[in-house]
Amino acid sequence: MSDKDKVKLMEDLNWKPAVQYWREQVEKLEKKLALYEKLEKKLVGMYPEHSDQPFICSYDAKGSPPEYINVCPAYGSDAVYHYTLKRLYTQQGG
Repeated sequence: MSDKDKVKLMEDLNWKPAVQYWREQVEKLEKKLALYEKLEKKLVGMYPEHSDQPFICSYDAKGSPPEYINVCPAYGSDAVYHYTLKRLYTQQGG
């Protein structure tokens, strides 16, 4: 089958609506994936016992920003990493 015959066959089959349909489906799936990734990050923070991600286990609720935070490397771990705010970083210039 020559290239001209293939082009003629594709024109006869009218592929444009099908291609447009699948492009729309891919766009919908990409939006759902982005939403899923945001939700996954939120759920990891809310339920650390179901993931192996590090999480903030305590912080100084008095100040904004907090003066310290404690980070647990994984749920059930005996280790806790203590971070203290020594100075506030600000962006210079503009």
